[in-house]
Amino acid sequence: MKVGLVGYGYWGRILSEYIQKDKKFDLISIYCPSTERNGLFTNDINDLFDNTDIQTIFIASPTKTHYELGKKGLLKDKNIFCEKPLTLSFKETKELAKISKEKNLIIQTDYVYTFSPSINKIKEIIDGKKINYIEMNMSQLGKYYQEDIYYTLSCHQLSILDYLFGLDNFEFNFNDIMKNDFVRMGEILFYNDDFQGRIINSLYSPIKERYIKIYGNDFYVEYTPLKSETLKYFKIEKERPIVLCKKSFEFDENNNIELMLEDFWKCLKNKKNSNIVSSLKISEILDSRRKSQFYKREVK
Repeated sequence: MKVGLVGYGYWGRILSEYIQKDKKFDLISIYCPSTERNGLFTNDINDLFDNTDIQTIFIASPTKTHYELGKKGLLKDKNIFCEKPLTLSFKETKELAKISKEKNLIIQTDYVYTFSPSINKIKEIIDGKKINYIEMNMSQLGKYYQEDIYYTLSCHQLSILDYLFGLDNFEFNFNDIMKNDFVRMGEILFYNDDFQGRIINSLYSPIKERYIKIYGNDFYVEYTPLKSETLKYFKIEKERPIVLCKKSFEFDENNNIELMLEDFWKCLKNKKNSNIVSSLKISEILDSRRKSQFYKREVK
């Protein structure tokens, strides 16, 4: 399948390498405004959208451009694979979902953590178990994005939460901790009738952290993708309490993009649904913060 890529910054370069390694995709054009036309590269974005040979557009541009580019691609009968988050508003996400459905096209957001083998193992471990509390952390000392941290980091954790439990009937509380022009440190408290949890995000931390801690009635699970032991499971006797057994797992967390592209290919070949429903839920939750720091998502 012939595809095009919009954007050749940090993520665009990584994505292009994986696309070109995947024999199912044929990357024939990359739009980069700072380059001249030269082989694979073009500085005219219409070279991608007007090329009838290109069936799918990968978007790795600034978030504020996602809606416009996604809509343009869909109206040109292109499938869309977009860097997270899909848009900056629920209204825009709904419109893209509507167009893709009307034109029978696929639109997918790169929530890459949902393809993590460690996360999939967690899903297997916690199935049917009683959860009490979850803590999710993504912190680093990094560049300042042009959006609140909820759109740059929290959306990843919300995608994991949706993958593991679904986001329906959760209540959310946003707490902006540090901000200048945009929120750079914040947290989201979430809870339903079964358990509660907290999402922590920071761009002020000199120590890069990625973890998920799940506290159950008689177990504890810890996900640490930056360590060699990416997953630890503890069986606990809650009456005393003592550790009855411990298991450690070393999963490959360096090639989740390959798994993500494989999943996208299956979507394109009508073997499975895309993650547009999850993108809609996440967009609705993040968009709600503009109206209130408190939000309750109910099944409609």
